[in-house]
Amino acid sequence: MEAGGITSSQGRDEFLRLLTAQLKHQDPLDPVPQHEFLAQLAQFSTLEGIENTNQTMAELNNNFESLLQLERVNQGADVIGKHVTFYNEDGLQESTVSAVEGVTLADGELKLIVGSTEIPLGSVIGIRQESETADA
Repeated sequence: MEAGGITSSQGRDEFLRLLTAQLKHQDPLDPVPQHEFLAQLAQFSTLEGIENTNQTMAELNNNFESLLQLERVNQGADVIGKHVTFYNEDGLQESTVSAVEGVTLADGELKLIVGSTEIPLGSVIGIRQESETADA
């Protein structure tokens, strides 16, 4: 994972270099207590674990977004061949004369295609199947 232009492996390498330098240059008559080194290692391990968790969560979120997008398309596909009632751009209720012919997904918004009209799925308030006898 990258944070501020430094990857986890670069951060780990830098931490180990600093720890090694600290060990090399410590006063032999007054060494740094071992528990301080262990605390630093524990803090670094915790930070690394958090970074890995964040990366996993980001990947999971991307997968969830893809699944959600697919579900939206499936919802739209279920409406193909049916007539819909919806609110138009003026906020007025309107019904389609023709059946929904297809769906399109652009910028995360699913739209139903009826003739040359694209109807946002979010504005649909009713769905009905036209009976064949109504046309006769």
